[in-house]
Amino acid sequence: MIDPTWAKGIDVSHHDPVKSFGDIPPDIVMFAAKASQGSDFTDPTLAAHRTGARARGFDLVAYYHVCEPGDGAADAERCANIVGPLAPNECIVADSERSALVDIGYLEAFYARLKQLGLAKPFDHYYGSAGVMSLMGNPPWSRAARLGLWAPRYKSAGVPPKLPPQWSDWKIWQWTDGGQMGDPYSCPGVGPCDASRFHGPRSALQAWVSGTAT
Repeated sequence: MIDPTWAKGIDVSHHDPVKSFGDIPPDIVMFAAKASQGSDFTDPTLAAHRTGARARGFDLVAYYHVCEPGDGAADAERCANIVGPLAPNECIVADSERSALVDIGYLEAFYARLKQLGLAKPFDHYYGSAGVMSLMGNPPWSRAARLGLWAPRYKSAGVPPKLPPQWSDWKIWQWTDGGQMGDPYSCPGVGPCDASRFHGPRSALQAWVSGTAT
């Protein structure tokens, strides 16, 4: 069951761009925007979303890279260059999908390069499902201990995401894609889009982002 006190967030891209940041409800406190995909795609709405998100103000802003097979370290550096300097509440996230499956070596290289670039945050997380990790063979991944899990589960009837064995809990649950495959959802100022819940109230989200969570 989704707890109504859990902090809310949305996920946007050129597929579901923000039309008006001023119309996004104040209880939306997490914001994720697509930055890049593979080795050569930059989301054309990234700059507008970055500017709008900073002006609107959110507790957590994540710029995500949709992974494709290749050089994880190079993709992380390219994504970081596209996004530019991060604000204190911002991070970069690897989004690993079934449609473009990468191996654990790619993900390890991606996050290791972010750390080398000085971009590691206490609220770093990874987007992926138990199904994706199963397709990889459920490899051990020590870095998962410091990465929060942002997991999808649509049409769940309130049942939280299934956990990959590398994690004991989830941090963020993407419960709908706006209605294409998941439960219907439309955000004012955006329209149908991905929506997520943090596993706790806004105060817990703020503590996680500030690095004071226990």
